[in-house]
Amino acid sequence: MATERQELIKKLDKIFSQYIRLRDADDNGYVRCCSSNVAVNWKEADCGHFIPREHMATRWCEYNCHAQSVNANRFLDGDMDRYADFIVDKYGEYTLNKLYGMKRQSRKWGLFELKEMIKVYRDHVKKLKKEKGL
Repeated sequence: MATERQELIKKLDKIFSQYIRLRDADDNGYVRCCSSNVAVNWKEADCGHFIPREHMATRWCEYNCHAQSVNANRFLDGDMDRYADFIVDKYGEYTLNKLYGMKRQSRKWGLFELKEMIKVYRDHVKKLKKEKGL
């Protein structure tokens, strides 16, 4: 039986993934994979994590997460060399180094924080869907 914390994490993962893919989508609902630059519909893309999800300090960090093709994310293990290049091109070397530093941080999210983030990202998803007509 899953704990309340596990259920909240699962809900947050789902809504955060939708947010990232919608954030990265154009007005036609297509995203460009951060690793391969292949265009895919936002519903068919993954929310790729540069630093893997097991690292809680970066799990819901918007600089760490981008729309990624299923192929790159699941079958090429994230295509990390290209993903790193993408982060440097988009945000700069500082952000890449900051993410590597955050990877080493221990972070345990409280129930209140998880619930609040779910609310925030649910609102973001609604707004983006409306703005983009998706």
